[in-house]
Amino acid sequence: MVIIPHMLVGAAIGVHSKNIGAAFLFGLISHYLADMLPHWEYLDSPKLEGIKGLLKIFLDFLIASSLVIFLVWDYPEKALIISFAIFGSLLPDFLMFAYVNLKLKFLKIPQDIHSKIHNSKTFSFWQGLPVTLLVIIVSILLII
Repeated sequence: MVIIPHMLVGAAIGVHSKNIGAAFLFGLISHYLADMLPHWEYLDSPKLEGIKGLLKIFLDFLIASSLVIFLVWDYPEKALIISFAIFGSLLPDFLMFAYVNLKLKFLKIPQDIHSKIHNSKTFSFWQGLPVTLLVIIVSILLII
């Protein structure tokens, strides 16, 4: 799943959490649950080859961050908790990219877990869009 839904789910968890540790843990769990759903990926592989892949990730992260800031603006007292939930929701993909691109062998176990849980079917943009939009809409509704 792309960054936007993962970050929005993490933000929704953070808004409703009272504890940083729980927010992080539920954010982490949410990543794996979201990745079980049928969805579209804009990268064919976690192996980054060229500026095009980096630009896609950067744009995805920029849009997601902007949406999160806009949506959680009224929760300044929860900024740290929301941040930890979002960090948890993004951590598996970060570890996957570190394992594949930096060849950090000690990340093999988290990568294997992520690969086993991740929906392995390849979906086109239009096939994966409904579930992605549903996750985004539900997350926004839980935040506002």
